[in-house]
Amino acid sequence: MKENIKNIFEWAIKIFIFIIPFLTLLIEKTMLFPYITGRNFWFRILIEIGLILWIGLLFTDKKYWPKKTYITIAVAVFMLIVGLADIMGVDPSNSFWSRYERMEGYISILHLVGYFFLLSSVFQTKKDWKILLNLFLVSGVFLGVYGILQRIGVIEALQGGQYRVDGRIGNPTYFAAYLFFMVILSLLFFIQSNKKLEKYIYGFLLVFFLVIIYLTGTRGVVIALLTSAILFPVLYLIFGRNKDHKNKSLYTKISIGILGVSILMPALFWAIKDTSLIQNNYTLARFANISLSEKTTRSRFMVWGMAWEGFKERPILGWGQENYVVVFAKHYNPSMYDQEPWFDRAHNIIFDWLINAGALGLISYLSLFIAAYITIWKLYKKKIINFGEAAVLGVLLIGYMIQNLFVFDNFNSYILFFGVLAYINSREKTEKIESHEAPLKSTVTTVTVATAASALLIFVVMYYSAIRPMQEAKSIIKTLEATGSNGSTPESILNYFKKTLSYKTFGDGEAREQLSRLSISLLNNHSIPISEKVDFVKFAINEIEKQIKDHPLDLKSRLALGTLQMGLTGIDVNNVNQARITLNNALKLSPTRQHIYFLLADSYLIVNDFNGALDPLEKAALLEPNYLEAQVNLAKVAIHANRDDLVVNVVHSFDETSKERAIRLGNRPDLAKREEAQSLASIGDVYIDIQNLAKALIIYKEVVSKTKEASSDPQSDAQYYANLGGLYLSQGFRKEAREAVDEAVKLDSDNFKERADQFIKENNL
Repeated sequence: MKENIKNIFEWAIKIFIFIIPFLTLLIEKTMLFPYITGRNFWFRILIEIGLILWIGLLFTDKKYWPKKTYITIAVAVFMLIVGLADIMGVDPSNSFWSRYERMEGYISILHLVGYFFLLSSVFQTKKDWKILLNLFLVSGVFLGVYGILQRIGVIEALQGGQYRVDGRIGNPTYFAAYLFFMVILSLLFFIQSNKKLEKYIYGFLLVFFLVIIYLTGTRGVVIALLTSAILFPVLYLIFGRNKDHKNKSLYTKISIGILGVSILMPALFWAIKDTSLIQNNYTLARFANISLSEKTTRSRFMVWGMAWEGFKERPILGWGQENYVVVFAKHYNPSMYDQEPWFDRAHNIIFDWLINAGALGLISYLSLFIAAYITIWKLYKKKIINFGEAAVLGVLLIGYMIQNLFVFDNFNSYILFFGVLAYINSREKTEKIESHEAPLKSTVTTVTVATAASALLIFVVMYYSAIRPMQEAKSIIKTLEATGSNGSTPESILNYFKKTLSYKTFGDGEAREQLSRLSISLLNNHSIPISEKVDFVKFAINEIEKQIKDHPLDLKSRLALGTLQMGLTGIDVNNVNQARITLNNALKLSPTRQHIYFLLADSYLIVNDFNGALDPLEKAALLEPNYLEAQVNLAKVAIHANRDDLVVNVVHSFDETSKERAIRLGNRPDLAKREEAQSLASIGDVYIDIQNLAKALIIYKEVVSKTKEASSDPQSDAQYYANLGGLYLSQGFRKEAREAVDEAVKLDSDNFKERADQFIKENNL
């Protein structure tokens, strides 16, 4: 009877594990973040059920007990150190639970460790592993075909657009990282296969996955592949060719050929990177146009710099998982103004773990690789695995680390990484205790009681870690759908939000974020009476205050709160004072973020206090002189405050920062001049609005001067000349007015000829 239970439990665990490769195909559209939440929740459920059965197995046979190996010890130490770092971090709750957008945190680490132990304990034969790894390849094929359909336009790519496919993973970079594993697994089976048909199949898959990686346009993974392509033949030439085998000479020649091609092809590509052949191809151009001044590259260096500053503050155990956003706020680089507004990762695995768990956390993470390499070397020396398998596994880990220097891990890569660790671990020859040598003194009753007790505990965990959060994630979607339905009112939508927040899970933060966004949109909707908005906005304010109380370092919530408080100024002017308190508290969390100063300025502008708005705007402009929006905002308010001296300083600053701006725009001075002309025109328009036409004329002269060096935009330039003509006329310069209008017609006769003729006729020019 106990033997039957053992077989049933073992096969049940295997079946649950065999489902995991296909979770990457899952898109749960009924939940918030459909490419992330569904597959993560189901992974948790599958692992939790598997752990219940595994605990039962532990009482049936010692062969299922974890073995003391280098990798097992490294995984356990990693789990413990990260857990300690999260407890000691700045927001333990966030570190443990994470958010729907990421679905990571310590709860995910625990499930990945559980996944590792299930694989290491239950998958004990090469057949089991071959089935599992081939199921990953099957899943990869489905994803690849889906990507091809995206490329030819049959299916729309979520983030990649027409030129960068993202499969069903929803992000081209994540997709490429997943496919990197598919390439290496195909290579592993190609090397291990002795049958011609199998070699053809795996060879085809290897090429197929390489093509799909190309279609993702992901540079970090391509660098990882190139490195792998160089390392593999190098390893063979150092270690492999010393072995006696009949194809030694052939393999040596092939290795030298691969090594030569892997070095020469990038060199050739770089030599012709500026040709039309490369530049007219979107994907090839992405690879060719990598530079230190490129926007993405600049952002990486800046977020790494912020991470380094954060590490220096908390070097031992870091800030806790999911708290890079706190570091990002505190050490915000004002030069990030033209990047994404929020970064919650350093986009580099080294810096990410330095922030997540400090030096100890990084060491424990790297120990996973060290333990894996020690194990691979032992297996190779004991002839348990051959050179081909050892080299492939070694190159896989190196390539995986290289790609993670440019991106961060996620569910799709984590399950493969921990799966590979478990695979290597399972191949290690340890002293096994067979059932007949050391039988466990357990009965069917003992197994049943142990399984039932673990089930009771784990089902409670499942309810709070998966089932209840799934309900809230679905409720958020229903709430958002209700906002777009006919007949919905602020009151009815508010009831949806109240129901959503009644679940009280780690998803409350994102529910409140959606609530705040909708509240801001509602305040800006002037077709709805203010009386119908008040209760909704007040409820949102109350919920965001709860969020701040639970997570005091949540900058985004403070900014939302300040914005909503300003929105109620029309009802009670005291709300603007509350908004200033909120925003000044936000500044304590992020003193170098320009957007906070803009909001503070708004709190003065909303009550027409232009002089009060100048101080925060001056500070924002000083943080990064190259930030045109900050300069323009200052100039516009300075005009209303009768501070023409500040306007003059702003106008002069455009020339001082023009060279740097051109570099940021890819060494394009013409684009920099275009931005300057547009910015100056917006300043001139403010002078026009207040009827200070003499000053407006001075500004517009500068505008048209810059257009002569700017990138081509005839319609905009024609409008600038038309405005200049009107300003000249207002100051009595009739000849200059006529010349400006004629220039506008030359630039865009279709839109300005008729208007110019009428203008000339009416003013007798």
